[in-house]
Amino acid sequence: MNCIECDNPVVEFNGLCASCNHAHRKAERDSKKVKVFKPVKKVSEKRADKLTKYPKLKKDFLEHKMVCEFRLEDCLITATQIHHCSLLAKNFLNTDTWMSSCEVCHPQVEAMPSELRREKNYLTD
Repeated sequence: MNCIECDNPVVEFNGLCASCNHAHRKAERDSKKVKVFKPVKKVSEKRADKLTKYPKLKKDFLEHKMVCEFRLEDCLITATQIHHCSLLAKNFLNTDTWMSSCEVCHPQVEAMPSELRREKNYLTD
């Protein structure tokens, strides 16, 4: 007598071979297990630490440099945002890679092609 599923010649009491029986028992066990999904952290601990320091640095930076450094068309002159010239994570809190920007100029700079931003030193890496 052969196995019902795989035609293996060795058959156990239920018409299946040992390999197929094992696969069925494993499938039953796995279906009864409760699967616990651990959510992925939205922010790493290292990044969270940097994000807690960022608001104070931003406030101090904008108090020191209150004027928009871009002065593009329709500029509001008063800086309210920070443009990060470096996209590297290690330079996130490095104020040497920041430029003060108004809310009109900043989107315009971000919309520029990266080559043009590099030419004008709005992007360093």
